Amino acid sequence: MEGPVMQEHAIKKTRWPLWIGVAALAVAVLIALGVAVNGLISDASSFLEMEPGVKLANEVDAHTLKTLQQRHLLQQGEELIAYYDRSLDMDDSEIALLTSNRLVYDQHGRITAVPLTEIRDITFGQYSDIDGKWQRIEVKYRDFHRMKVEFAPLEGGDVFYRALKDVWQAKKLQSASDGKGGDGR
Repeated sequence: MEGPVMQEHAIKKTRWPLWIGVAALAVAVLIALGVAVNGLISDASSFLEMEPGVKLANEVDAHTLKTLQQRHLLQQGEELIAYYDRSLDMDDSEIALLTSNRLVYDQHGRITAVPLTEIRDITFGQYSDIDGKWQRIEVKYRDFHRMKVEFAPLEGGDVFYRALKDVWQAKKLQSASDGKGGDGR
């Protein structure tokens, strides 16, 4: 009779660690789900805090400034004048940036940077489609190069344009007073 009792006792010993393992796994899964949900809530709340549209230097948050510096979009000695995130999810994947020295457009890592002294002409216009009135800045630089920056409806393309025009005019005046001529050559 002792034989079967020992077998039953042996079975009970093997079941106990199995339940501990299942419980530990369940706790680990719950913790992982909690971390994932917390991350989603954090991302959603930070997304909701971001407002689309053109930001002037005083409106740009510290996170965006840090990102611009990490990606080397702001050069040594440059001041940020205006910033526009054109991406739908505000992830800095497509941005227009106006500094004290350059107009920069970064589209998924493809960067076009135009020194303000090389700009020959700036035009501003609007066009309408089913989504509303879009705004567009077109910059002619060097002899035949062009850059286009489009702004979604009601996102402040006119603000970016005025800032660009003001800084460009100031650079032209500075170049003229330095004896380089009004066109920066």
